Amino acid sequence: MKLHTTSVAVLLGQLSSLATVAQAAQKKIEIPAGGYTFRLSLFDDGRTTPYRVFFADEYLTGSSYRLSADGHVQYFKAGAELYFDRMVQDDHSISFSKKLSESRKHGKGRPEPHDDYDFSSSEANFCTECTEAIAATCYSGLPEFCTMVDRSILGYDGLQSMRALCHNYEEVCTIVEDSCHYLCGDVDHELVNAATITAIAASATGFDERPGQASGDSGCGKYGCLPVLATDGIADDVESRWSCAEDVVPDGGQCEIEFTFFHPQNLKQLQVDFWKGEERTRTLKVKINGEKFGEFDSHPGSVTSYFDVIAYDVHTVTLESLGLDKDEWISLLEVLFMVEP
Repeated sequence: MKLHTTSVAVLLGQLSSLATVAQAAQKKIEIPAGGYTFRLSLFDDGRTTPYRVFFADEYLTGSSYRLSADGHVQYFKAGAELYFDRMVQDDHSISFSKKLSESRKHGKGRPEPHDDYDFSSSEANFCTECTEAIAATCYSGLPEFCTMVDRSILGYDGLQSMRALCHNYEEVCTIVEDSCHYLCGDVDHELVNAATITAIAASATGFDERPGQASGDSGCGKYGCLPVLATDGIADDVESRWSCAEDVVPDGGQCEIEFTFFHPQNLKQLQVDFWKGEERTRTLKVKINGEKFGEFDSHPGSVTSYFDVIAYDVHTVTLESLGLDKDEWISLLEVLFMVEP
């Protein structure tokens, strides 16, 4: 099969048999788009950073970003600057050490985009490798890196390279994914929680401000049942929940909790863990980007309820409690936003 297009090109292949072991194990997906060349590589030789993003931009001869198997940028090279020894600070920002990089070899300049590549159907693992590489880089490592990297530690080359990468990776990642689907057909994905892909902020109209064990089983932790506790990844701790009743909402309004995605998501399902869900039912109105999507009852006799909420380009999800008296509580242990990786 050969693709003939001026905007999309996909390459999967082995390098020369004279190459090193690491190079021989490399498989490449290369996308020229918008004047940039974006190369996504997988090294299957057991190294700790099996994924590499090579991004040629208008400022530099090329920048290379190394990612671990779980999608974290471990170090990167930008022109004459090499950033290594990834560190996560107390405020969750990401910083790197820096040293001068070796000069690029003669003739190893900016790669030129090509209009077509051969795709070998004998590469049985192509579709798996393609989708795994997209999940690790496009939907994990690059969103985290571009959001959390400490720009103050970057020199000129690093800053310009990062700007070019972070302003364009979403577009080219979409092209890569579309190309994988074009060559392979739709691949069934296991759904994952959007919290593993993007940062999620939580806010609410009100919450139980009592600390944990204030009276019986009421209250949470040191600061009360905050909305952020409904998306902290902890579903088996009763003090890690958001709780609200109309009595604690200023001016007696409705109990609502709103989740905002740093990067918009294509939502496939909501998974909600209700505190005391095995004893009582609750009704939620679901709003997507401020517009009503539907109303859902929790599953009787079960803590966990699954709601088929399919929506695209989702920025916010709002859950509003319905049908409760002013002194009745809605308590969510955890809310998961299930998406394809």
